[in-house]
Amino acid sequence: MGDFVPIPDYYDAQLKIGHDLGQNESVEVLALTSRDALTRTLKNEDPAQDKSDYTLTSFSRVGLSYKKQLEDGASVLIAPWVGVDHMQTRSPSVAPRPSSTPRAKCSAFARAGAAASASTW
Repeated sequence: MGDFVPIPDYYDAQLKIGHDLGQNESVEVLALTSRDALTRTLKNEDPAQDKSDYTLTSFSRVGLSYKKQLEDGASVLIAPWVGVDHMQTRSPSVAPRPSSTPRAKCSAFARAGAAASASTW
C-alpha cells in the first residue's frame, strides 16, 4: 500500500498531573508532544531517477498551572508554558546525491501574560 499511497509515521502524547496543596490551592503540570513524518516517492523505471520528498514536523509543550482561591473571594492563577517546534523538509529533484542537503528549522518560545479584575459589592 505504501508504494501507491504515502503512509504517515506519527505519534501524539499528553500527560496531566495534579496535586492539591491545601484548601483551595492546587498545582497541575501538563505536557504535550506530537510528531508527524511523511515520505512521498515517485518511482521511475530507472531507479536513479526516482523522486521523493520528506517532511518532519514536531512540537513539544510543558505547562504549569498554580491556582489559589483567597479568603476574600479573589483568585490567583499562574500558568507559564514553554515549548519547542521543529520542522524538516528534504525535497531533492532526484534520488539523494552527496550535494543534496536537507533544510531544517527548529524554534523555541516562551510566552507570558497577566490579567486581573476586581469588583466591590
